[in-house]
Amino acid sequence: MHHAIALPALQNEPLLDFQKDEVRDSITREVSRLRREALGGSMSYSIAGVPCLGGIPHARENPSDIRETIGTVGFAPKEAVEEAVARTLRSTVARDWARMSLSARAPYLRRVAQKIRERRYLFIALMMLEVGKQAHRADAEVCEAIDFCEHYAAYAEFWEHLGGALLRSPRGEKNTVSYRPYGPRVPICASIQPWNFPLAIATGPTVAALVCGHSVILKPAEQSSIIGHFLAEAIYEAGIPPEVFHFLPGTGEEVGRALVEHEEIAGVSFTGSLAVCRYIEQTLARQNERHRGWRRRAYTLESGGKNPMIVLPDADLNSVIADADESAFGFQGERCSALSRLLFVDEKGLRYGEFMERFAERVRSMPVGSPEDFKNVIGPLVDREAYARVRLYQALAEEEGKIAARGSVPEAGMGYFVPPVLVHGLAPSARVAQEEIFGPVLAVFRTDSVEEAIRLANGSSFALTASIHTNNPEMAARIAREIEAGVVYVNKGTTGAMPGRQNFGGGKDSGNGAKAGDLTYLLPFLHQTHISENTMRCGIPME
Repeated sequence: MHHAIALPALQNEPLLDFQKDEVRDSITREVSRLRREALGGSMSYSIAGVPCLGGIPHARENPSDIRETIGTVGFAPKEAVEEAVARTLRSTVARDWARMSLSARAPYLRRVAQKIRERRYLFIALMMLEVGKQAHRADAEVCEAIDFCEHYAAYAEFWEHLGGALLRSPRGEKNTVSYRPYGPRVPICASIQPWNFPLAIATGPTVAALVCGHSVILKPAEQSSIIGHFLAEAIYEAGIPPEVFHFLPGTGEEVGRALVEHEEIAGVSFTGSLAVCRYIEQTLARQNERHRGWRRRAYTLESGGKNPMIVLPDADLNSVIADADESAFGFQGERCSALSRLLFVDEKGLRYGEFMERFAERVRSMPVGSPEDFKNVIGPLVDREAYARVRLYQALAEEEGKIAARGSVPEAGMGYFVPPVLVHGLAPSARVAQEEIFGPVLAVFRTDSVEEAIRLANGSSFALTASIHTNNPEMAARIAREIEAGVVYVNKGTTGAMPGRQNFGGGKDSGNGAKAGDLTYLLPFLHQTHISENTMRCGIPME
């Protein structure tokens, strides 16, 4: 007998209204309060909720003004990984956590969501100061972190209640499904997350692993360790048992490598560079060759993108310009979903010429500066390394193609500011057209046909997001079927995915296909056991 089980009805956390003076004023006050009260002291790594002294001091500078140190974090040594793992493996609390039902763990995630809500302005201000994110984009990230907690709590309950409802159970037989965390009796997940979405992406895989019964060791990126510290505080204050969550900020070379290579850790969730994704896959594969029993698993892997936008001649240029602007240059192009290649289909070049003229003027006039000034569209790159890398790519763009427009940067700026750059005249195989830049550089191509545009769009090793602009629904549907991407937007930009609406993740070199925010996101963290019971005794069905 089948029972109807509905998908959970979920809403996305509402955004703040930045048209209101009180919203902007509240953010400005929180930035001032942080400078005055919260960021002066040192923060440390913690094992089972206990702050650990003796960490390696790491000062975090404000990328908008490198003269300002916004805080110091005590980085964990690699030996802390062994200590956290050993503490978890001998913990009866961690063993009991793994044995709990999915629905018993779900309320903890809702409490994490509430703690993040209560710190909304704090996290917005932190993202402005530590990674140079604009306030409205930081607010959207806070909402996304809350959504991940709420959605994964609901999905955990859904999977448990689903049980065997999708399985046929004829008379005399009962078929069900049970779920337990993937791995040994005390499974541990290493959550190694990036700086460009320092709250949302750090939250999503971490709470997904927790609700599935794992203990979690969270290693934030070096550049966003202060944000990671306050996230860890929220998780502990939400009542997550301290024994099942450890916060180990540190370098990728030390702590990250120790986590990936530790054979007592059941698996890894990682967001970052393609090179590290490949290192993780190769390390786990090599270790699994000699494993007996459970194998180590890459639960979720996501790297980058070289995301295209295909524009057809009938598209509305106002929408194209607005969406290309936000997608390519929003948050300085430091989003893995950022637009990097615009492919304009126009055999005669008439509309293409109009587009380039209008868009070039927009690029030249973009305000660049600190996100504390709300009028600035483009802020600083995250650190000196990112600044040097993007400067090199902008110089390369001038060698490989022609600069159609270049913005300006503050004259006396003490931050990692680079101008937005619009480049055309590139060969499709040019490095600027193929390599992920992670900065405000947009390459534009004019093509003679839709077929050529699709070929160029797919001529990348990445497949994360893509955009199509046209007023022809049939053509949009055709391109969407043929383009290689994990998320395809029609008459929208390439960025801004929201859990439950545009579940996020890609293929090819962009990741292993896990869709953040989706119902299926929890499944890699779980082991399914199908139970089939003969309910007949002496020919009499048992109740």
